[in-house]
Amino acid sequence: MSHETLDGREVAAESVECQSLTNKLLAPDPESGRWVEVRERQQNTPPKPKQSVSKEDGAPLLDEVAGYIRRFVIFHSDHAPAALALWVLHAHCIDAADHTPYLKIHSPQPESGKSRTLEVLNELVPRPLHVIEPSEAVVYREVDANKPTLLLDEIDAIFNKLEHEGLRALLNAGHSRGTSVPRCVGQGTAMTTKRFPTFCAKALAGIGNLPHTVETRSIPIMMTRKTRDEEVERFRLRQVGKEAHRLRARLEAWAADNLERLSQAEPALPDELTDRQQDGWEPLLAIADAAGGVWGKRARAAAIALHGRDEHQPSEDALLLQHIRDEFGDRQQLSTEAILRALVDRDDGPWAERWARLVEDDKTRGPAAQLAKQLRPYGPRPKKIRIGEATMRGYNRSDFEDSWARYLPPLGDGTHATDGTSQVGVTRDVPSVASVPSSAGGGTPETSVTSQVGASEGVSLPGHVSDTNETGQPNETGHEPVTRNVASVAPVADPGPRERRARKDWTYGHQLEPCEVCHEPCEARTLEGRVVHPTCPVEEVS
Repeated sequence: MSHETLDGREVAAESVECQSLTNKLLAPDPESGRWVEVRERQQNTPPKPKQSVSKEDGAPLLDEVAGYIRRFVIFHSDHAPAALALWVLHAHCIDAADHTPYLKIHSPQPESGKSRTLEVLNELVPRPLHVIEPSEAVVYREVDANKPTLLLDEIDAIFNKLEHEGLRALLNAGHSRGTSVPRCVGQGTAMTTKRFPTFCAKALAGIGNLPHTVETRSIPIMMTRKTRDEEVERFRLRQVGKEAHRLRARLEAWAADNLERLSQAEPALPDELTDRQQDGWEPLLAIADAAGGVWGKRARAAAIALHGRDEHQPSEDALLLQHIRDEFGDRQQLSTEAILRALVDRDDGPWAERWARLVEDDKTRGPAAQLAKQLRPYGPRPKKIRIGEATMRGYNRSDFEDSWARYLPPLGDGTHATDGTSQVGVTRDVPSVASVPSSAGGGTPETSVTSQVGASEGVSLPGHVSDTNETGQPNETGHEPVTRNVASVAPVADPGPRERRARKDWTYGHQLEPCEVCHEPCEARTLEGRVVHPTCPVEEVS
């Protein structure tokens, strides 16, 4: 008579012993060697069937899920329903994944379908936990006990309150398998520590943006308010719930049949995604490839489109690095003061609001320390540098090049950085030139300068401005030369947000020369080219 363990593994008959107290058959486990309970093997017991691929084709199933979601929700992108369908099936297959991407369902205004999307997902995902503003303890205990799919609504309220710092930390850590939060359980002398897992599928809905650490772990699903002409079916659970539950049962069956296959999958990942985005999309792309049909291509197209550059808002640190790169141009050194003045003169960052008043009052010590602290994790350190004959605190270009390469897009790839020539708007920097009368015809042909750079470099101006040949004679147009009548235009610096402040007529970053008033090194210039600190009284100079 042969014997087997309770889970079907064969053991040697001579190793079986009977426990006298319980009358149970025991034998060493074939793998661990520990004594375990065994039973007599029935000769007619059929072998366990090997796991096989689901009889149902995954592609039509995903098509149905995406179509079901679209019946009730208007989406900003055609790729959103595909991503949601893949994420729903991923929630059923999460035991095969090492990472899980969060769904970031967001909109600029309320009543855009975010909560409705969560309601629809609630009927399709396994073990849904649809909540608003839960405590940290509720979330990690639910994850530990039930492995739910967390559907968290009104997430903007959570990230605007300091008391939810623990929940934010849990969300930051919960996208990777194996991450846990240690907590004390029990009371008094019976108190012990326990590690609670945080890994589960999560969908977050709210207005506006999430913290950068959560954004980078999320698939963005932008929602818009539907117009009067757009119609969707009303989501009445009593009417459509049974249909959703039938879909959920089919999703569960497909997941069970393909779990082992998915756990071994290594799908090709789009190079356009960052490392963290690739981690999040890997289980979804594995599902798409296993489903077959067009879903492999469709999933990769959705991944690239949903994480496009227009969806990405750079972090403040990345913005700081980008603005400093813009200011460096092709220079090798910049003083701390020059960097600070360039930053506060920009209206596309927080620097003016933060430091402008102090910098304008020449109280740069505090802003300089804050700048150094923010740059420290990226490598640059302020040091003594020499510009011309003066020595001051500043930064070398070489200190930034590594962080620019790692955290910023390459130059020319949709950035504002330059290769030494300021890329300012060609129409905002130079006022139009007044009409100049012609010397011959008495007319007043109007000429406008559209580019500061063009005017200063001799680029031909529009109209009949350059209508002479090389000898200065009228060309074939028949008009008298008028180029000599165009008044020269002095370059005008763009003061940016300084227009809204009292002292707006200074430019910075010039070669250091003695100030005309205090005779200290100065890189500021008035528009007339005078070397004067903004804080020095210009009236004292004769």
